[in-house]
Amino acid sequence: MVSAGVSELLSKYFGVLFKSSTVEEYTTSAKFYLERLQSILGDKETVAAEFSFGDLQLFLISLVVEHSLGSEILAEFPALKAHKERVAARPNIAKY
Repeated sequence: MVSAGVSELLSKYFGVLFKSSTVEEYTTSAKFYLERLQSILGDKETVAAEFSFGDLQLFLISLVVEHSLGSEILAEFPALKAHKERVAARPNIAKY
């Protein structure tokens, strides 16, 4: 579920980059998918029972959306913002 949502949202992001959709369409899609991804995460610290590829995908899309729409976008999705901060603090990711 996370992979599908991340893939769809990335396709919307690239659509804006390559002028096949508008920023407004991307913003609407981003909020739609972020809401669903936050619902999947819920109040858990990781997507699955342990840190997984799904967490890396969620981290990636959080960075992409934040970079493209501004850091305030994640304020609307506190669980995703907290997840992004937890993943960013992991030693190997923080080094990167």
